[in-house]
Amino acid sequence: MRQRDERYAEQAKHKAKGEVLHDKRKPAASPNPKVKGYFSVADFVFEGGNTCTCPAGCTLRSSGALYSAGRYQRQEFKARASDCQACALRSQCIRTPQTAQRKIAVHLRMPDDPNEPIHRMRAAIDSAHGRRLYSQRIATVEPVFGNLRHNKRLSRFTVRGKDKVGTQWRLFCLVHNIEKIAKRGDGT
Repeated sequence: MRQRDERYAEQAKHKAKGEVLHDKRKPAASPNPKVKGYFSVADFVFEGGNTCTCPAGCTLRSSGALYSAGRYQRQEFKARASDCQACALRSQCIRTPQTAQRKIAVHLRMPDDPNEPIHRMRAAIDSAHGRRLYSQRIATVEPVFGNLRHNKRLSRFTVRGKDKVGTQWRLFCLVHNIEKIAKRGDGT
C-alpha cells in the first residue's frame, strides 16, 4: 500500500539502514548474467504485427503464434538463414557459430484482470475505508508478529510439513495469548 500511496513518496529518506533482519550473506552470482557485446531485443525495431527489423536491416518474421507463460505472452521471430549467413553484424547477433539464423522472442505483459483477488484487494486497501482499516494493523497485528519473532525467537519453523508447522504456529500463538492474559492481572 505504501508504494502506491502519495503520502509516503518521501519515505525513502527516513531509512538510514536497510532491513535489520535481512540475510547478511552475500547474494549468489546470477546464473545467467547479461552477455555484453551482443544485440538485445531492444536493438530490434518492431513494426507491429508479425515482423521486426534487425540492426543490419534484415526482416525477421513471426508465425503470429503467442505462447502464454504466466502473466506474459511470448512471440517468436526468425530471420531467414540466407540473410544471416552473409551478415557483417553476425558476430554481434548470433552467439554460437553453428546457429544458422537469428531467433528472438518478445515478451508482452498480458493485461491485468480486475477480478483477480490481488487487484480486488489492492482496490479495497486503496479506498478511504481500506486505508483507515489498514492503519489499525500496526496496533493490532504487527505487535503479535514482533513478539513471536523477537521475544519467542520464532524466526523460522523448526519442523517440516503443513500439519506440523500449523501445530507449531498455534502453539506459539497460544503462548502469546496466555502471556497477554497473565499480564492483565485481573484473573479473567
